[in-house]
Amino acid sequence: MLSDEFAEDYPDVAEVLKKSLGTGLGKIQQSVDSIADPLKSMVDNQLEDNQIALQEQENFELEQNKSTLKSMIPDVETIIKNDAFWSWVDTQPDGVRRMAKDSDSLEDAAFVLQQYKSQSAAQAIKKRRSTQLSALSGPSSTRGGGRSGELSSDDEDAMFNEAVRQMES
Repeated sequence: MLSDEFAEDYPDVAEVLKKSLGTGLGKIQQSVDSIADPLKSMVDNQLEDNQIALQEQENFELEQNKSTLKSMIPDVETIIKNDAFWSWVDTQPDGVRRMAKDSDSLEDAAFVLQQYKSQSAAQAIKKRRSTQLSALSGPSSTRGGGRSGELSSDDEDAMFNEAVRQMES
């Protein structure tokens, strides 16, 4: 604060100045604190309010996205709880897996679910057609080496065509 030389030359004045400056600085610090403390409190409260508002907005958007997705794919909850869906996801290319597991995008979720449903439906149709055709062909069918006119149980298209022909007759 005061130079040592001044304090040596004028010890009485230096003492008074040290006390005055110390008191003045203390009062200034108190004034700064009296202004800063309420401001800090206001900033903290505003920050907390902003965090709450942001969380509420995120929750609202999440619920809105869930509602939109459910209107697009009504059985979405059943699908995502099904282990078969997650097994299917694991067999998909990296991009689809990332969409299913890491993305927060409504569009990504809808795309993945629609792909799953379309592939599952195609597999179900193929399986049902194969079962129906197998039932029509009977157990005596062989692949390739059978009697002429006998259908192979592996040739689904031929078996389907034969079933249609029989139904039309």
